[in-house]
Amino acid sequence: MRALLLGASLLWGTAALPQPPYWRAMGRGTVGPTEIQTLYGDSVSGRLLAGGTFLRIMNDQDTVLAYGQAAWNGLRWDSLAHRIQLSGSGNMTQQTFWFLRFQGRLYACGGFSFLAEDSIWNNALARLNEQTHHWEALECINPNQSNLLTLVPKAPDSTLYATGYTRHSVRLSGELRVPL
Repeated sequence: MRALLLGASLLWGTAALPQPPYWRAMGRGTVGPTEIQTLYGDSVSGRLLAGGTFLRIMNDQDTVLAYGQAAWNGLRWDSLAHRIQLSGSGNMTQQTFWFLRFQGRLYACGGFSFLAEDSIWNNALARLNEQTHHWEALECINPNQSNLLTLVPKAPDSTLYATGYTRHSVRLSGELRVPL
């Protein structure tokens, strides 16, 4: 009898404890042989941003045309902003490597190209205009795919730098200063 009471009290005690958190799926993933390659927790918008090579990302009931950039609001995927690229082939698109918030503004970096509003092609770097939800070229256009692909804030300076290497020689390094 004593063993039965002890077992019952242990069972009751463990049932009353809060359950530990567990992993759950965020939608149904990307379409085709594509992948999410970066996640960024954006505390300003309150969303989890995903970047990668995916053209589409699936919720439980619908599919979002995302062009390598999507936002999870806790319940479903949606497009992050106006599409940064014009098109993709098949299920893949040019990839978004990562996102960065610098001085309150959201930046994206990747292997993408887009036509800026002044009809100039810009590559790899973009800043989100959060009023229009369109991506904009930075003040210093990156017209050729130069592989200047890493944005780095340099504290305490108020300057954002893009670093990388030129396509012609891996040994050369470059730095592009973005005036803000």
